[in-house]
Amino acid sequence: IAASYTFNNITIAAGADSSNQWMLAAKYSGGDFSVGLGTNDNSDIVLTTGYNISDATSLGFGLDAASGGTFNAVGVQIAHDLGGATLTGAVGQVGGSTTVASLGVSFSF
Repeated sequence: IAASYTFNNITIAAGADSSNQWMLAAKYSGGDFSVGLGTNDNSDIVLTTGYNISDATSLGFGLDAASGGTFNAVGVQIAHDLGGATLTGAVGQVGGSTTVASLGVSFSF
């Protein structure tokens, strides 16, 4: 089960499932900038930021840190709206040693 509430530019969210896992998160969006912070039952801390470079192009960053200070994952993404299609590229590191990347196009009708 999950719930969220948005007031002004701030969204607060919480969720839980039947196996006692839970999460809490908050996000602020103002103008072209957004920042989010969350935690879960594993004591992970998740930080996300986003910036609209232009009307069609956005940049995002995400970081998932474990309670001991090690990084579970870190990555950056850029997306460009082509009008009906979005070109997205991302690169990151998972587990502190595995580099991952993606490039793709998504369509919306």
